[in-house]
Amino acid sequence: MSDNNRQIAHGHEAGIQIKLIKRTYVFPWSQFLFAEGGADEIRMAFSTHDVVISGRKLDTLLEEIAKQYVKLLKEPVRAESFAAFPDLQITGISIKKAEWRAAAVHELNELILETPSLTLRVRFRLIQATQTAVRRLFAFCSVSVRR
Repeated sequence: MSDNNRQIAHGHEAGIQIKLIKRTYVFPWSQFLFAEGGADEIRMAFSTHDVVISGRKLDTLLEEIAKQYVKLLKEPVRAESFAAFPDLQITGISIKKAEWRAAAVHELNELILETPSLTLRVRFRLIQATQTAVRRLFAFCSVSVRR
């Protein structure tokens, strides 16, 4: 499925590309923590950034995000955001760096890389395991705070 502001694949995608008017971001789904929202706003959390999507009838988009089928989201130009569409409509996208999550992952990675007794293969596996653990911890903390 495709329209001007999103492209949906028929299977699981490796990542999502988000095109803003002046900048493009690509996030791997492996860094995806969670998404929440409703018909007018969706918040997606990745390990280093938070993405907020505004619009109308976004419920179906949230389902597609849950399946990780979304491969492209585009911020509409100003004129498109005021047009009325009968179906799902994205009116805005904002992306902010999640400094505290990024700093935690970076600090743990630096600690692993600075340990001289570890082989390169062990360092790589430790970094992967650390990132997975940190993602799960942050997702748990974020969900617990909202309850």
